[in-house]
Amino acid sequence: MAPASRDDVVCVVGCGYVGLVTAACLAEMGNSVRVLETDPARLNSIRDGRPPIFEPGLDELVGKGANAGRLEATDDAATALDGAGIVFIAVGTPPRADGTADLTQVKTALAAVGAVASDTTVVVIKSTVPPGTTAAIRVPRPLAAPHCTSSHVPSSCARATR
Repeated sequence: MAPASRDDVVCVVGCGYVGLVTAACLAEMGNSVRVLETDPARLNSIRDGRPPIFEPGLDELVGKGANAGRLEATDDAATALDGAGIVFIAVGTPPRADGTADLTQVKTALAAVGAVASDTTVVVIKSTVPPGTTAAIRVPRPLAAPHCTSSHVPSSCARATR
């Protein structure tokens, strides 16, 4: 795939019904899309141009996007986010026994994204989450310098600890 500008690369984390349909449609619109998927069976299926799920018309879109080089699948966050200006988090939020949403997959995805995303990467949570979730959780970011601590935050570290 030819190098794309930062604004042309989109990353989608999770290749279920929400994530893969979003990725395939964005690729169909001409965007370079990289999907980040940890399930080996799903990953291989998408790499072969076949969706691992059924949705009417998705087979054609995934095949077309993969064959055109606009839809790539990887299990490596750094590769998926390389040059991406926007990341869609589209992972599962299954209900817990008490009926509340289990946000474990969302938090895991955010941690993976936060470890490699640039300061200007836009992160969108497309997963179904309860109201207030986006205000309560943040993209975890590694500290910018080893001397940054919670009790002493020099100006060079201020952006990394927000």
